Amino acid sequence: DKGNEIEMNIYNSDGSLDLKWTSKYDDKENKIESNRYKSDGSHDLKYTYKYNDKGNEIEMNIYNSDGSLDLKWTSKYDDKENKIESNRYKSDGNHDLKYTYKYNDKGNIIEWNRYDSDGSLYEKYTSKYEYDEKYNWIKRIQYKNGIPELISEREIEYYN
Repeated sequence: DKGNEIEMNIYNSDGSLDLKWTSKYDDKENKIESNRYKSDGSHDLKYTYKYNDKGNEIEMNIYNSDGSLDLKWTSKYDDKENKIESNRYKSDGNHDLKYTYKYNDKGNIIEWNRYDSDGSLYEKYTSKYEYDEKYNWIKRIQYKNGIPELISEREIEYYN
C-alpha cells in the first residue's frame, strides 16, 4: 500500500518460475529483509539490512537457508551522503574485499576501486562526463584499469 516492492518473481524463457523474492520494510520504508526462494519453493537466501539515521544502508547480511551467515557487507558515507566505502566479510568474519568511491562536485561517481583482502588494488574504474547547459551529464565514458570500456549517452528533454 506504500508502493514498495514486496514480491518479485523471475521466470525462465519457458514460463516456469526460476526465483521468487519477498521483501519487508520498516515504518520509514527502508527494506529490512529480503528472502529468495528457489523454483521448488524452498528457501534459498535471507538478506537483512541496517541503516544510519539518514536512511543510508550501512550493513547487509546474507544468510544461507540453514540460517548461517554467508556474507556481510558494511558501507560508509561522506557528509554529502555519498557512499565512499564498502567492505565485504566472509562468514568467519575475515575481510574479503573492499570498494572505495569518489565523486565530482556534481555528485557523479568518478572513480571506484576494488581491493582484495590483502589490500592490493584489483580493479580501478573511472568515469569522465560531458554535461549539458543545465549541468546534467549527457555522455559518460567508463574506463576499467585505464582502458575505455563503456560509453553511455543520454538525451534529456526539458519542459518549460
